[in-house]
Amino acid sequence: MCDFADACYFCGKNVTTKEHVPTLTKKYETKLELIKDSEERGWEKEIACHNRMAECVKEILVM
Repeated sequence: MCDFADACYFCGKNVTTKEHVPTLTKKYETKLELIKDSEERGWEKEIACHNRMAECVKEILVM
């Protein structure tokens, strides 16, 4: 078990299966919502963080 939130998405040891698609899809959709919210608030660091995570999850989904 890892103590770092969302670190598994960037970990080379992360393995996923088609069973995880619904969870990953929800994660991606949530990140898009958070990007929009951060943009409305002008939170540049949050935008970058959420964009990075959204791109990572998107890459996993298209594999």
